[in-house]
Amino acid sequence: MRSDSTLSIMSKVIDRIQAKVTRAKQHIQNFRLALDAFRNTNPYRIEIKDDTQAGHCIYYVAKVDEVPDELTAIAADVLKNLREPLDHIAYQLVLAARNGTAPDWRVYYPITETAADYPANRNRMIRGVRQEVIEAIDASEPYKGGKGHGLWQLNALCKIDKHHLLVAAGSFLKGIEMTAGFPRQFPRIGMRLTMRPIVPLEVGHEVFREAIHPEMNDQTRFTFDVSFNHPRIVEGEPALNALQDMMNLVDGIIGQLGRFLS
Repeated sequence: MRSDSTLSIMSKVIDRIQAKVTRAKQHIQNFRLALDAFRNTNPYRIEIKDDTQAGHCIYYVAKVDEVPDELTAIAADVLKNLREPLDHIAYQLVLAARNGTAPDWRVYYPITETAADYPANRNRMIRGVRQEVIEAIDASEPYKGGKGHGLWQLNALCKIDKHHLLVAAGSFLKGIEMTAGFPRQFPRIGMRLTMRPIVPLEVGHEVFREAIHPEMNDQTRFTFDVSFNHPRIVEGEPALNALQDMMNLVDGIIGQLGRFLS
């Protein structure tokens, strides 16, 4: 049975770890505010031109402002404050299993590229802990394609940020909303099309085309958003959504593993 002083120390340790997650939540709120401010500058403009030879009306990007450095810097802060607590709690779990004796190996929360690589990676980083701790970590499936796919994305983005300072982000076309007056070949009113994301969005990109028609729709609305722009890691997913999903994953893991330290 642990003494009151030991329990008090463990409680403070958990509080310090959770403080990092709380800080990440604050950064996400700052990201949300900065994103809204960017959107309010009307950073995108779509214009129309006719391709009479093909008989098409073409919607294309005429203006796209760069994503502010402030947004990418805040995103980097979120990632850092989410990745570190995972390693901190992994270390504390190993430390507790060794009765306070510091391990003579590097302890990290095991996150791998593939499920096949995970067991060996976990066994190398997490040693001597109770089986229920191992099972709780395994349940998070912290590898690409697992339930913890977002953890793999988090880990990969953090590695990139160490070298590039800022997390690259770009704008992409999220969808098209067509309201009253849409040509007769599409009779539905209020039709919405989800497009294949264009990342990063650039001036001149063709985003949509339709047959030239005397009843052209002047109420077509294009929806844009800011996405992380890292091929093969995360692209075409709104950055705010990605950060929120990662935060939820980490928050749940810290809560789950924290009970082994209390």
